[in-house]
Amino acid sequence: MPIRASQHQLEDRSREKFKLALPGIWVKRDKDKDYGIDVEVEIFDDDGGPTGLVFLAQLKATASSKVPIVRKVRLKIAEIEYCQSLDLPVLLARYSDHEDRWYVKWLHEVDLYNEKRENAKSKAIAFDDSTIWTEETAARLVRELKKIRLARSGAFTLPISLHIDAIDDVVCGMQRAVFMANFRKHLSQFSALVAIDADKEAALAWVQAGTENLSLCIAGVASCTFHRAIAKSQGRGAEDAAADTLLCLGQTLVSLGQVEMAALVFLDNGLVARFLRCEQLLANSVPALVASSRGGEFLGVVGDLIEAGEGEFVEAIAILAAAATVRADPNRLTAIQGLLIKSLNKCKLAGDSVGMAIGYYNLGNHFRSRGMAREALRNYARAKRFDTRYGDRPYFCSELGGVLFESGRYACAVKAYRRALDLGGDVELRPLYADALMSSGQYRAARESFGRYFETRGTVRAEWRLKAACLDELMNSTGIESQKRRSDAATVLAGAVVGGRIDSAHQFHGALDLDCLCGLAWFNLGVEYSRLELHENAQFAFVMCGLIQRGDVEAWVNGTICCLNYQEGMSVLPLVVEAAYSYNGDEYAVKLYSTLTATLSGNSVDAIASVIEEIIARTKRYRDGLKVRFLNEDGSFQELTPRIVD
Repeated sequence: MPIRASQHQLEDRSREKFKLALPGIWVKRDKDKDYGIDVEVEIFDDDGGPTGLVFLAQLKATASSKVPIVRKVRLKIAEIEYCQSLDLPVLLARYSDHEDRWYVKWLHEVDLYNEKRENAKSKAIAFDDSTIWTEETAARLVRELKKIRLARSGAFTLPISLHIDAIDDVVCGMQRAVFMANFRKHLSQFSALVAIDADKEAALAWVQAGTENLSLCIAGVASCTFHRAIAKSQGRGAEDAAADTLLCLGQTLVSLGQVEMAALVFLDNGLVARFLRCEQLLANSVPALVASSRGGEFLGVVGDLIEAGEGEFVEAIAILAAAATVRADPNRLTAIQGLLIKSLNKCKLAGDSVGMAIGYYNLGNHFRSRGMAREALRNYARAKRFDTRYGDRPYFCSELGGVLFESGRYACAVKAYRRALDLGGDVELRPLYADALMSSGQYRAARESFGRYFETRGTVRAEWRLKAACLDELMNSTGIESQKRRSDAATVLAGAVVGGRIDSAHQFHGALDLDCLCGLAWFNLGVEYSRLELHENAQFAFVMCGLIQRGDVEAWVNGTICCLNYQEGMSVLPLVVEAAYSYNGDEYAVKLYSTLTATLSGNSVDAIASVIEEIIARTKRYRDGLKVRFLNEDGSFQELTPRIVD
C-alpha cells in the first residue's frame, strides 16, 4: 500500500482536532467533495434540542512553527467569493500543529475591496490573538450565528444597535479618546437610525474607524468599508466620520436586501450628494434606490443637485444610464433619461467635449438597455464624434456590435466585434462574433469561430453549443456554407398557401434555399416532420426556429417534446431546456407542462417534470450585463458592474 503523505496525515488530524474543539453535543459532518468546504456543523442546545443554527468550515492546517506562516492563510479570490455567496456562513479555521491551537475567522467578514481594485488573484487572511479558539469561542459563535440569522431574516428595525471603536491611536488628526467622544456626539444626532451600544457582543452592528478606512458590519454577514484615502469625499473630522458611517449603513442595508430602509437613510438625512461622490458605493446602491418605492424622489434629488451645480456626479450618471434594466416603469425611465440629458447639456454649455462624449455614451447605454437600438446607435456615433478614442476601445466596439446585431445589421456587427477582438477584447466576445457571422450568412466561418471559442472554455452556454451543432447539421444537409440571406422572400414563401394548404416540405426547403435562418420555414417544417413522426428531424427544425426567434415559446416547447420522443433526444434535452428557459423563463416552463398535461397521465408528467426542474435549477437566465464606465482624474477609464435589481 502507498505511504500517505504527511500533509494528508496532518489534514486528517486537524479534522479530529476540530471535532474535539467543538462542544460534544454539536454535530460535525464532513463535506469531502464540496469546493472549499470541509465541515458542516449543526448546533444543539445544552438539552440536546435543535437550535436551527448551522455553519460551514474550511480547515487549513500547518505544521510550521513560524508565527508569520501560522497566522496567515492565502486563499484565491474566487474561493472567498464563493464562500461569501453561500447561504450558510463559512468559518475559516487555521490549525497550528506546532501549537496545537485553532485560529478562526468568518469568511464573510473578509474585505476584498483592494484586491478587486488591483485585480488580485488571491488574498492573505491574517489571524491575531483575538481569533484564537478558547473556552469562550463556542458560546461566541452561537451569539454571532443568532445575529446572522436575524440580519438575514430582515426581522430587525431601526434604530440599529451599533458599537463603535477607533482602531488607531490618532484618527482624523485627533487622539483616540478625543475622536471617540466627538464621534459619539455626532452619531447621536441620528438616534432614529442608530443606537450606540458599548457592548460589541450585544450590538447588531459595529463600526471601526481608522486613519485610512472606516468599516461598518451588520452581524458579520454584510459589511461596507469606506476607503478614505481613495474615496472622493474624504472625511476630515468626527462629523464627516459620522456621515460616512451612515453611508456605510445604507450600503450594508442594500446588501441585506433592506432597500426601503436604505432609502430612508440616504434621503431623510441629506446624504444624497455625499453618496453620489463615492464611486465605491454606487454600483450596488444606485440601481437599488431607483427600484425602491422612493426611486422617483431619489431621481428628483439627483436632478436638483445637477441643476445646482454641486458636483459632476459622472459616476452616478453612468450608473443611472444602466439602471433602466432595474424596473420597466415608464415614468422612472423617463426621469433617468431626463437626468442624462440634463448632465449632457451642462457639458455642452461648458464646451466640455470629453464630457459631451461621455454624456452621449451614457445615453447610448441607457437606450440600449431599453431595447431602443436606433437611439443607442445615434448616441454612440455622437460619442465617437466628440472623442475619437472611443473607436479604439474594445468595450465600445463590442457594445456597438451588440446594438448593430439587435438592429439586424449583422454585417456591420461582424465588423464591430472583429474590431473589438483585434483590440484585445475579452474572449467572451468570440461567441458573439460567431453569432453575428452566422446571422450574416457566413455559416462556415461562424462554426469555426465557435470551435475556437470552445477550445478556450470548459463550460459553455447552451445556446452556443446548440448553434454550433445546428450549423454542422445545416451545412451537412443543405451543402450551404455561406449565403446572401433573402429573408423577406423566404418568409413570404414559407407562409404562402399552396394548393389550399401550407404544409409542403418542398415549399419550406425552398424558403431555406433563400434564407437558411428563416424561422417560419423551420417552424412549419417541424410541424410537417411531427405529422410524419420524424421526431429527430422535427426536434432539429423546432430548435433551429427557437435559436433564430429566441422568444418563440411554442417552438421551444415543441422542440423539447420532440426530444422526449426518441432515444437519442434525451442527450440533447438538457441543452434545449437550458437554452429555452434561459431566454423565456417560467413562461416556457408553464407552457411545456400544460402541453404535457393535455396529452400524458399525471405520473408521466411528474416524472418528466422532475427531470426538467433539475435542469432548470442549474440554469442561469441570460441577460445583458451592462458595464458602466467613467473617466478617472488621470484620464483612464474605470469600469463598474451595477448589481441588477429585479
